[in-house]
Amino acid sequence: SGLFAGEEEPSKLPEKMPADFTFSIKWGNENGNYDASTGVLKKPYGDKYVTNYVMSQEELETVYSLIYDLDILSYEDELSELDYQQVSCGGLSLLLSVKADGITKTVSVKYAYGWYAGKTDRVRKYFNTVKAIGDMLEATDEWHTLPPSPYL
Repeated sequence: SGLFAGEEEPSKLPEKMPADFTFSIKWGNENGNYDASTGVLKKPYGDKYVTNYVMSQEELETVYSLIYDLDILSYEDELSELDYQQVSCGGLSLLLSVKADGITKTVSVKYAYGWYAGKTDRVRKYFNTVKAIGDMLEATDEWHTLPPSPYL
């Protein structure tokens, strides 16, 4: 990670988006998936539910700003089930993975009751950040070219 012996991992991402910034995300009831490093945008129902979408520099900067404001490095890798309402099966599974400034960080949630399941401001902020990025992706023409879920 470019650290010298004795140096600690940084506690916060740099304010300005670093050149190596990329992210991947899993969000929503349809569990959309996007990987900015490959441009693959998909729904989890097979090969016909995959397309390619390359974010513009401006879009990447917007996403980076959301992740910076979240202070993602301060989160546990998997949020505690005590911090949000869970269901035994189904529900939302969220994942936000970031690579920036030589750092990789992933934060996930399993089986959340819904977008408003967070019990603390901090967890609600994570849910809202993931939802905001997912909403950006769902607003693209590329997302709308994907067939609807076979289960809806």
